[in-house]
Amino acid sequence: MEDDKFKDKYRLYDYKNFNSRFENIEDLDVHKPLVLHFTGRGKRKQSHYKQSQKLLNMHPSLVENSILIKYGIEINQNYLVDAYPKKSSIINRIIRKLR
Repeated sequence: MEDDKFKDKYRLYDYKNFNSRFENIEDLDVHKPLVLHFTGRGKRKQSHYKQSQKLLNMHPSLVENSILIKYGIEINQNYLVDAYPKKSSIINRIIRKLR
C-alpha cells in the first residue's frame, strides 16, 4: 500500500553510507565508510577510534583533508596518532598539583 503524497519523496541507500562499523575498515565487508559508527563501551570505542585514525591516516576528527581545507583547518599528509597531546584526567591533574 502506497500513499501518493510520499511517492518519489524518499531514496533507499546502501547501509555502507551511514552504518559502517570499525570492523568494516579492517575485517568484515571492508569498504571506505562515509560515517563510522563506534560501538561498545568507552575503552573499546576509544581503542577503535585510535585504530581507525591510524588505519585511515586521518585527522583526529576523522574528516578527510579535502573537507578540512575548505574550513581552514590545518592538515597533515601523515597523521601520527600518538603525536597528539593526551588530555589528562582530573585525578592526574590533582596529583601533579599536590607534588
